[in-house]
Amino acid sequence: MEKTSRLAVFKSFVLFNLAAFVGFALGTVSFTASMFVYPNPTFAWLFANAVGGLSHFGANYVMQRQTKDKIVKNFVVFNATGIVGFLVSSAMFAAAILLIKDSTASWLLGCLVGTLSHYVLNDRAMKFSFK
Repeated sequence: MEKTSRLAVFKSFVLFNLAAFVGFALGTVSFTASMFVYPNPTFAWLFANAVGGLSHFGANYVMQRQTKDKIVKNFVVFNATGIVGFLVSSAMFAAAILLIKDSTASWLLGCLVGTLSHYVLNDRAMKFSFK
């Protein structure tokens, strides 16, 4: 396996997070719109996460200039590592709430840990090969 330069890893991480911002923004708009059309917070949350996750994937796909021949693998890996990142983020948030007792700090810690774990898992899984 070839070694990736630190600059390339940092560039990939920045683009990944810009794509996450796109997903977050579109997910927030979707949540708001859904609450106006069908005021059910559970449905709105699920709908917004679906729109946000797909938007994040699409933006990341375009920004990272990924190839079409691996789109199914990228989609599956991206979403699987996103779910793991979400679980890790939720655990960090819960632990921080219990220990720090400050919701803003807990939210920031959860986001940081979740984003880092999602990125690292996604990066490692995309480089994984059964050869």
